[in-house]
Amino acid sequence: MNLTTKYLARHNVSARVEFSWGATEVKVPQLADAIVEVTETGSSLRANRLRIVDTVLESRTVFIANRGSISDSWKCEKISNLVLLLTGAIAAYTKVGIMLNVRKEHLARCWACFPR
Repeated sequence: MNLTTKYLARHNVSARVEFSWGATEVKVPQLADAIVEVTETGSSLRANRLRIVDTVLESRTVFIANRGSISDSWKCEKISNLVLLLTGAIAAYTKVGIMLNVRKEHLARCWACFPR
């Protein structure tokens, strides 16, 4: 909320800023004249017939580890596992996962049905 308040002040906008718990985009215009929303694609905003007027902040996610933790073999292994899981989740973001209950002898024939 402080970031929004400072942004509005910098642009000479007088407004009452309130925190909203989820689904903020559906509150316009009944409960608010405008919103500041964290969005990755803007698709939910567009679906609710809203448009992005300006960008308040751009951010990215980073993984930070203490140097001392890296030198501890147990902690380093845990950190490596976390990084592997996060990397896998990011790589799988645009993929589809399918779980099959197929007999081994039918697996090759079943696998041939999927596009590559």
